[in-house]
Amino acid sequence: MITPADSLKYGLSQVHESEQHSDCTIVCGPYHFKVHKVILAIQSKYFKTAFKNGTFKEGKNGVIELKAADGDTEEFDEACDDPEIVKLMVEYFYHLDYPRPKDSTTSTKSTRQSTKKLRYSHPTWDSSGQETPPQAFDAEQPNVNLMQHAKLFAMAVKYQIDGLRHLTTQKFKEAVATQWSHEDFAHTIHIVYNSTAEDVTELREIVADAVHAHFEELQERPGVEASMRSIAALTYGLLTRSRERNRNKGYYY
Repeated sequence: MITPADSLKYGLSQVHESEQHSDCTIVCGPYHFKVHKVILAIQSKYFKTAFKNGTFKEGKNGVIELKAADGDTEEFDEACDDPEIVKLMVEYFYHLDYPRPKDSTTSTKSTRQSTKKLRYSHPTWDSSGQETPPQAFDAEQPNVNLMQHAKLFAMAVKYQIDGLRHLTTQKFKEAVATQWSHEDFAHTIHIVYNSTAEDVTELREIVADAVHAHFEELQERPGVEASMRSIAALTYGLLTRSRERNRNKGYYY
């Protein structure tokens, strides 16, 4: 049965595909996205402000120019945006979702399709200090694109898109639960801790929980070990989780 919400989503998707009644263009790198001010304004506090007459030039000429990030650098620049991630943001505005990695047409390093065998895990502990049994990972798992979720989360924070912020958090959490041992996890940690302010904690908590739970395996990986040594916030998060686990076991400092 088709619900009113389904009908609304379908209508939005049709408007997006046809570009009918478009009154604004988002430009980033090679992309020009025909969009609708009202669709963006009701979902993003940033764009709502930008469209106010006389506030920014975007409100006057109907063109939003987003500086494209340099695709050859791994460093994060908050003044720039990855065109491929902007594309996913626009998808969200009209579909209230974004493509799964296997369906995505993005061509950046973060969207490569690869598989990696996961090893047998040691006993782990969750954030409350409760021990969980070891699990055997004997099958090849696809790359669910941790970096894509992390980058889109940062964009949602930057442009104040609350719905997208919540959605990317949920997808990131689900991805980390099964893909914490993927080769991309080390770089994902770097993105999470460098693409948003310290008080933006959703993904940081998820990463810290995963590293703490699978510490024995992850500490052997150069990239993850380097992150634990260089990112103070991650180190602190691991220490607090270790102390909480020991308290739950009856150990006190």
